[in-house]
Amino acid sequence: MFAPEAFAALPTLKDRWLVVLALYTGARSNELARLELADVGPDENEGVPVLDINELAEDKSSKAEASVRLVPIHPDLLVMGLLDRVVARKAAGESRLFPGNLLTQNGPAASSQKAFLTALKAWGIAPRGKGRMGLHSFRATAIQTMARKGVAQGWRERFVGHESSEGTSTLDTDHAATYGAGGSALKATAAACLPALNWAAEGVIDLDGLRPLLAVGAAPEQATSGRRKQPRATA
Repeated sequence: MFAPEAFAALPTLKDRWLVVLALYTGARSNELARLELADVGPDENEGVPVLDINELAEDKSSKAEASVRLVPIHPDLLVMGLLDRVVARKAAGESRLFPGNLLTQNGPAASSQKAFLTALKAWGIAPRGKGRMGLHSFRATAIQTMARKGVAQGWRERFVGHESSEGTSTLDTDHAATYGAGGSALKATAAACLPALNWAAEGVIDLDGLRPLLAVGAAPEQATSGRRKQPRATA
């Protein structure tokens, strides 16, 4: 699905960015769809590029207390132009990373969830057995990949916004002492989690091929409503 000629089947920039962000962050699609431009960029304490998933707006909500978090941005996302998008959207007078109705039923990622399901059919990709696939599947992909590559459970939970199930003493990394110490652990979180998600290095992502498809202007920002105006009655 990430071959450029296949990926281009996703019709809007919002659809495309939500897919790659979900793959590299394991974040929930509605968390990503609600991001404001102010939520994307260097952390004020450590300067680490992050996605700030927060509740600092009336239209934002979190599934649990642990869902509010700073997610270190993978270097591949920077290469594909994520911060360039932030700059361009700011220059256009926008305040959010993605357009769309924040109050729509099923959340602001609903249209992209549908677009992804349509693309899966076009690509001939189906779940095995009775399973289900969708944007949320990338959350499991990220978590399972980190687990398979030896990322300790505590770091995985911190990265994807799960409630913590273990204390600092159970972490098998060199950064155990900083776990749970707030912003001071941000670089440690990046060091623990991001190398496991090196999709480009593994040949899953073609950075040079996808970057043009993610650039502002490469596709519509969002899907149109599809409603046609009814003709006016004439006398």
